Order: sequence, then C-alpha cells, then structure tokens
Amino acid sequence: PPSRPISAWSWPSCGGAAGPQFPRRETVPPRGSALRRGGSSTRPASVYALTTNDVGSPEWASRLRRSSAPVVVVGSGKTAMDTILALGNSCGDRSRIRCIVVRGSWFFDRAVLNGEEGPSLIFGVLDMYDGTNAAEVYAEFARRRLFHSVVPAPFSFLSATASREELDEVRRILRLSAIPDESSAGGGRLVRAHLLDIEGGGGDSDGDGGTPSDSHLVLRDCDDAAVRRVRVPPGTFVVDCTDGVALSADDYLPVVSPDGLVLSPQAACGFSGPSTHLLTHLWYLGRIDPLWRALPRIDFD
Repeated sequence: PPSRPISAWSWPSCGGAAGPQFPRRETVPPRGSALRRGGSSTRPASVYALTTNDVGSPEWASRLRRSSAPVVVVGSGKTAMDTILALGNSCGDRSRIRCIVVRGSWFFDRAVLNGEEGPSLIFGVLDMYDGTNAAEVYAEFARRRLFHSVVPAPFSFLSATASREELDEVRRILRLSAIPDESSAGGGRLVRAHLLDIEGGGGDSDGDGGTPSDSHLVLRDCDDAAVRRVRVPPGTFVVDCTDGVALSADDYLPVVSPDGLVLSPQAACGFSGPSTHLLTHLWYLGRIDPLWRALPRIDFD
C-alpha cells in the first residue's frame, strides 16, 4: 500500500545544538550508529535506544518529559499502540511523537468482540479462509467492524484487542485521518518503512543541511524499496516495539554464527522484540559470549 513519503516527514528541532544534556547510555555502534544504552557518561547521546519498559520507568519518563527531541516508536502492534498512548500522556509536546511501521496491524474491536454477536461473527468469517486468502478474510472482518487499525491496508494480525477509544486517541496523537485508507496513506506522523540502521555523524557533507552531531535513520521505503537517510536531531529517542512472534519461531540457528559475523536472536529472551533488542546490544558491546550458549528457546506448537 502507498506510504507517506519519507522526504515529507518533518522533525521538530531540539532548540539549540544538542538540547538537554542528559547522561547518555553506553555506546552501541551498529555500523557507525550513535545509539546509546547503559552506562553513566555525562556526554550527550545522539540517539537513545529504549525498550517499552524504559518508557514507563521514572528515570526515562522524566528524561522524555524534559526533552524537546523527537520520540520515534518502531512497530504497529498493541505494544506500539500502548507505548504511543503512554507517551501521549507523559512526554508533554505530542508533536514530537513519530511512528515507523511496515505491514501494519489489525486489532479486534474490543466492544464488538465482547458483544453478543462476537463469536458468531468470528466463526462466520473464518469459514471463508482457504489457506491462501488471509487478506480477503481480514478485509471481511474489517467490513463487519470486528477488525480495526490506525494503519492503512494493514496485513498483520496476532489476536490483539484494542478499543475504539484507544485507537482514536492514537490517531489524535499521530494526527492521522479518522478512517485510514490507501489514498490518505495514514498521513500525519506515521511512515511505512523498514528501519535498517541508525547512523551518527555526516553533517553538511551529505547535502541535507545537518551538522556533524546529527544522526540519521536509515529507512527502506515500503513502496519503492528506495533507501533514504532521514536526519534527526541530537537526543532523539527510538523505542523498539517490533514483532513478538516470528512465523518460523521453531527454525533455530545458533544465536551467534561460528565466525561471529551473524546474530540470530530467535526468541532467545522470550518474544522476539526483547530478544532482538537486548542481544543486539550485547553483540555490538562484545558481551554476548558465552551467555548466548546457555539461553533457552521457546517452542510454539
């Protein structure tokens, strides 16, 4: 489905060279990125990499509220929706909040699901499924108002439930249209792209008007697969709310390849979101060995 052009996605200024001078977390440099996590250095971070738990912690809630830098939520599932709602209530200026999604997620409408006709609606539509027509089944659920989403033409469903009031509030926070469709492409502060990396440095040599302290989100557009670098101001927060369950969850590989060059988290810390976030940081910090050899895996039946 069409996405909001990445080039049209505006970012608020931090107001000053580096914004509030918060203690940064330790350097985690995936391919030269400026991510910070852990530690207690007083140097300002280019980008803070947070988990959803960080958003609710007193320390980071205070930093988020005092900062004027953008807050980028990555993901479109229920964890992402809950994180956006929490940020909307706690971080002050809602115009700072952005969201990066790929497929987009459907949710059960809580009121319809729990209503008298909920079970009959579910089984009536499921009879349509022939193993190949998931998109058609999702569209029928939406037509019967059992499914809803803030993302245009979503194609992911993991049995999550959300109320109309919750998603309406997310739309207000992200300034999305009331009825997402392919022509509006979500609009507002939501963009459809893969977040490939976060790079530090660059500045004016990239021709984008940045400064040497700026970082860039490296995004692959969902429409044309073009890779673009979006400049973000120092102190930007990126909150990881990505997938919780992989389709090939039981197809295990070694967490770290024999040559040490490939990381395959594969739900080694429970769901794939925490696994990817935590193990990636440990890998780049050089602290993952020998811990990964003793990590259990979750089996899905």
